Amino acid sequence: MVPSGPATRWGWRMVTPRGLPPACPQPSWTRSRSSSDESPDKGSPRFLFRESGLPVGADLFPKTNPLTPEEWHHVAVTASRSSGVRLYVDGKEVAAKPDAIVTLSSLTDANDTINTVILGAEDDERKGVHWRLAGCLSGVQIYDVALHPEQITFLADPKNLGTPVP
Repeated sequence: MVPSGPATRWGWRMVTPRGLPPACPQPSWTRSRSSSDESPDKGSPRFLFRESGLPVGADLFPKTNPLTPEEWHHVAVTASRSSGVRLYVDGKEVAAKPDAIVTLSSLTDANDTINTVILGAEDDERKGVHWRLAGCLSGVQIYDVALHPEQITFLADPKNLGTPVP
């Protein structure tokens, strides 16, 4: 259970080692047959957070795609009540929404069967899941505090793979 209170910070990160395995396809977004929407991020790393029925959330992605084809990248997202939501790629901040309102109800309520965490897809309440990542995710980790930028830079360095967060 994540502690609550005005000073609580929280976040998570996705870690992927460098060197794309042959079985992993070139990362891209694929559209399900039920959707005719254009992908808003054109294959960039994207973080979408929202809660059903609440005026909260964040949808952020970089203006230019920082991902190099056929390589693994370290992608991290932090969310905090004091600094909003921030997206990092390989230790560098690439997008931020400092005024985003974030809550934890969908992650901490064991009886909540509607709000779920989805990795590698975009879920639209009206249309269902309609954008899926055609690629690989590895080493996904969730923390009960938002990591500081220095910690994310440390973890993004491949030589620190497996080293605890300082």
